[in-house]
Order: sequence, then C-alpha cells, then structure tokens
Amino acid sequence: MSRLSRPTPEELSADQRVVYDAIVGGKRSSGPRLFELTAADGSLHGPFNAMLMSPELGGALQRVGEVLRYESTLPARVRELVILMVSCDWKCEFEWYAHSAVARHVGMPERVLDQLRAGARPDGLSAEEAAAYDVCAALSRDRAVGDDLYRVARAVFDERGVAELVFLFGYYTTLAAALNAFAVPPPPGATPVFG
Repeated sequence: MSRLSRPTPEELSADQRVVYDAIVGGKRSSGPRLFELTAADGSLHGPFNAMLMSPELGGALQRVGEVLRYESTLPARVRELVILMVSCDWKCEFEWYAHSAVARHVGMPERVLDQLRAGARPDGLSAEEAAAYDVCAALSRDRAVGDDLYRVARAVFDERGVAELVFLFGYYTTLAAALNAFAVPPPPGATPVFG
C-alpha cells in the first residue's frame, strides 16, 4: 500500500491538474499502452502520483521523463536496458512492471531480462547496449565513470548521447528512490519479481 494519498482528478488543485493533464494527455498517452498510467478512478499509478504532491517539481520531473523517453537520441533498447538496470539495482517493482513491458515491445529478448534480474551482465548486447550497460554499472557501483570507459562510450555515442545516457540513469534512479520511499506498488495483478 502506497504511503501517499491517491487523489482523483476531481480532488486535484489547479496546479496539480496542470501536471495531471500533462501526464495523461501528453506523449505518454499516444502510442501503445504497455502499462497503465491511471487507476479506474482516474488516480495516477507509479511515480506520477508522487509528482502531484509537489506540482512545481512534479511538472519539471514529468517533462524531463517525457524528453528522455520520447525525444532522446538513444535507441529504445538502450533506454529500456538502462531503466531496467536501475529497477534491478533498487529492486523497484513498479519500474520493472512498467519497463519490462516496454522492453519486450521494443524487442529486448527475454533472456536479457532474465540476466538483468539475476544481476548478470547480459550476453549478446549490441555495442551501444554494452557501452550503456558498462557506464551505468560503473555509476551504480563506483559512482563514477573512468576515463577508458568514458572514451568507449564517447566512441559509441556522440556527446549528446553520453549526456542523455547519464541523465537517463539519474532520472530513473530518482524515480526508483521515490517509488521505494513511498512504497508504491505496481498495479493490482502485476507479479512482483524482487520478492
């Protein structure tokens, strides 16, 4: 059970409503629905509900997430690999619930998901996926990226791509921290994977 209240659309302040509308009516609402943004009563699932608690911050956060998901130069599989790495590192059930579905949709093999969940570096990664994995593993483990690894990442991605990779890692780490701090579960019916 989440530690936060779950306001319905009718209960939102004007500032909260602006954030709510940006989430449910923005880029997340177009394309395939691979995970639910709202409950039957219209309240928001996942990190989006927490964003309503501080509308100014929540509005900025949701916009950063929208840019990272829909306007980034990173390939979709690289993006989802990074998000799932963060999910595993934080044992964040909601992030796994939402983004394992997206990862499957963009063609990530089930064995890669299994290896990530087991804490292993997946085999058969593309050069971009391998560089992203190694950079994010270093950030998670060492809180830094060494010069040699940075050169590899810079050779695979342009400067913008490396920046987007690092900000993607940081953004989803922020969401995982919030989801875990507020004890936000995945929607009813989702199968927990971290016990």
